[in-house]
Amino acid sequence: MRFVRVVAVALAVMAAPAWAETPAPGGNYGDALRWYVRAAEAGDARAQFLLAIRFEKGIGVDTDLVQAAAWYRQAAEGGHAEAQFKLGTLLEQGRGVAVDLEAAFGWYRLAAESGLAEAQYNYGVAYLNGSGTERDVVEALAWIDLAAEQGLDVAVALRDRLLDVLPEEMLSEAQSRADTLRTRLTAN
Repeated sequence: MRFVRVVAVALAVMAAPAWAETPAPGGNYGDALRWYVRAAEAGDARAQFLLAIRFEKGIGVDTDLVQAAAWYRQAAEGGHAEAQFKLGTLLEQGRGVAVDLEAAFGWYRLAAESGLAEAQYNYGVAYLNGSGTERDVVEALAWIDLAAEQGLDVAVALRDRLLDVLPEEMLSEAQSRADTLRTRLTAN
């Protein structure tokens, strides 16, 4: 079954990558969509994620945020970090699903712990704003710092602003927390 999923994803990408505005030469969206669906239904998290992108952006299909959210959820439950992040954003924004800040926070956490900079940033911002969790500025800065270290511009800008306004004791505590997180995340 794993072989079928891998082959189906490969054939889908050859026909039309999920993010492409036009099919690959010799391919078409119908062929790609069939292969993405086949691999996604067989449980391939990558295919589920790529199919969700197609539904979210309307690539080769009508835009359908409900379908996108459903496929992102399946991929997220399969451990796909980018899908966890995308599902978190849909839940936070109420796109294709009802707004659920606590669930968004949980999906951001999983993706952040996988090392995805955008998720680390959103997870930190959720702590900063108390969105889906209790407000914790120290924890926020620790996660935002991790995202900034990966070069995420928006994280660098927010971290720098926080460094300018927070008291030294909070900065020291946040740095210690970031060091602990960094060690834990690199061990996984």
